[in-house]
Amino acid sequence: MILLKIIYDVTGETKPPPPFEHPFRYIAEDNIFVIRRNDNFLNNIIVGCYLQREEVDKLAFLGVVHLVQDKVIQIKVHTNLGVLTSVPTSVDELKMIIVRPVVPVTALEALMPGE
Repeated sequence: MILLKIIYDVTGETKPPPPFEHPFRYIAEDNIFVIRRNDNFLNNIIVGCYLQREEVDKLAFLGVVHLVQDKVIQIKVHTNLGVLTSVPTSVDELKMIIVRPVVPVTALEALMPGE
């Protein structure tokens, strides 16, 4: 029994974090999404904020990890790609957004000034 308990505890500790997070808050005055702390998101990385409809993701915003805190991470929206008419603010609207630490190479062109 003790061995089973140890195995159970070890498997729970080594489970990797999910490769995405849903924002649970939007701070309009700073243009920031707030997500839960996740080790896949490091300071200053570029992230993609995807609109998910009918199990299909479409890149809606490009963001940068602005600040990693103890329990939350702030994602500063850098580029609005015009997929939505406005930035989601309600809890239900925010559930449709998925923040991933993966951005298509073609989307990075939007970050390059003068190109």
